[in-house]
Amino acid sequence: MKIIVANLKMNFNLEENIIYKNNIEKFIKEKDNVIICPSFPFLSFYNNGNYSLGAQNVSEYEKGSFTGEVSARDLASLDVEYCLVGHYDRRNNFEENDKIIISKINNIVDNNMNAILCIGETKEEKSCKKTLTILQKQIIEIFNRISPEKYKNIIIAYEPIWAIGSGEVCEINKLKEIITFIKNFMVKSYKVNSIVLYGGSVTEFNVLDLNDINNLDGYLVSTSAINIKNFEAIISNCRS
Repeated sequence: MKIIVANLKMNFNLEENIIYKNNIEKFIKEKDNVIICPSFPFLSFYNNGNYSLGAQNVSEYEKGSFTGEVSARDLASLDVEYCLVGHYDRRNNFEENDKIIISKINNIVDNNMNAILCIGETKEEKSCKKTLTILQKQIIEIFNRISPEKYKNIIIAYEPIWAIGSGEVCEINKLKEIITFIKNFMVKSYKVNSIVLYGGSVTEFNVLDLNDINNLDGYLVSTSAINIKNFEAIISNCRS
């Protein structure tokens, strides 16, 4: 079973979260490698399910007078095991740079959680055939400034910017090439066998073809995770 990360973003209120949780607990089994990432107010609401708990964001600061921020220590105390970092939503809408992302990763790992680092290229970069160059650059800028002992706690999510919410999905043969490139580069440069996920318009239909990519470890799903029937279908199609 591949890893499936559900990024629910800012979509559900309390009542909707109750309905969603009740539904997913009907079909998620303990053997399923599912990670649910709700919004901050509902993290504790999702505790103790047949899935792992993830956060969508974390503060770059360890603790202190930072009104409205949520620390990695806070997340860990709620049994959060994973946290997204570097997502395009954060980079684009909140102007998060590599320095901030590195601080967040350090805080996450220092509190015994795992970071899910999002990387990806724009449509223009894809058109100019710069995908591998851009991904390598993004990896280097983060991993060269993080202690090697933390590498094993960083999952890489390849999420091409041009595919997010577009309905477009990376072509299978190209995605095989990209996943192989990332994995080989991580072994060669950082001596670590990284877990690599794919995100970007993943659906219950195209996941059947994506499953054929043997070295792809799983998916980061947003839009299709919000619709409970679609999400159930994705999980069902990923079960061995």
